[in-house]
Amino acid sequence: METIYSSVVFKKNNTSEARDAEPPKAAAANEEVVYSTLAFSSPAGPSPSNLPGPVDPADPSDGARTKVMTKARSKDRLLFVSLCALLFAVALIIGVLYISRKILHEEFARSLTEVWVNMTHLERENRDLLNNNNNLTSQLSEMNRSIEQLQAEKENLTSELQTLMAKANHCAEGWKFYSGKCYYFSTYKKTWTASRDACVAEGADLVIITSTEEQDFLKSQCLGIEHYWIGLTDAVKEGVWRWLDGTKLNEPPWYWTGNEPDNWKGYLNGYPEGEDCAVMQLGSNTYQLQDAFCDVASKICKYVCEAKPGM
Repeated sequence: METIYSSVVFKKNNTSEARDAEPPKAAAANEEVVYSTLAFSSPAGPSPSNLPGPVDPADPSDGARTKVMTKARSKDRLLFVSLCALLFAVALIIGVLYISRKILHEEFARSLTEVWVNMTHLERENRDLLNNNNNLTSQLSEMNRSIEQLQAEKENLTSELQTLMAKANHCAEGWKFYSGKCYYFSTYKKTWTASRDACVAEGADLVIITSTEEQDFLKSQCLGIEHYWIGLTDAVKEGVWRWLDGTKLNEPPWYWTGNEPDNWKGYLNGYPEGEDCAVMQLGSNTYQLQDAFCDVASKICKYVCEAKPGM
């Protein structure tokens, strides 16, 4: 409820003639008039106490009172409009907050759903990774075992290889190594047949000469001129000289001494089979071939055996 109180004072200035004609008390009363108004207003409407009092038609304060009441009503309207604007603003703010909260709630729910889906995918991927890790760990263990086995086999093969290499470059005592072969130069003499038997007994055979480099090696082992049986014969077919491995002799003719091979049959044709075995005349600067009897006690020479290393 709102209370409005107003007081209005009016002064009347009478002419001197009228002032002289009136009694003193009446004149004083006419000089000053005070109007007081007390008004009560409520939302339900004006109460009887707010109604204006008796109006004096001769009172000039009616216009002022009307202005005061109009001003009061304007203030009421302004207050009402302000309250309505405030209520609208509050409602608008509440509506905006509600809509914003609803949107945020929907976005939060959507984000939460996405997070849940992602977590599910991550858990599935994590399980797959764990399974893959277990499989890889098992495979790694198997590979490690295989590597250990391979290393053990490598060590064994290395040991065997070293043994074989030692054997490959190793010749029996009294034998000489050259170009992957072992050679034995005898110090005693025998027939060609007995010489071959002696070589075979040692796991070897009479030497087979396949290159000029091998000839040079054989010559380098002699200080003087020596005669050695070699693995060359024409016993299978007269005049066709072959090495013991079956290959045909391709030496130039000048390797033979003089008229050799002449297949001499001895005095008075005492050895009709003739000379079917080759002997090598060997020196530091000499390499020549001769044919001789293979198994005649009077024809004995030293011999050269040839074998593979590690025999």
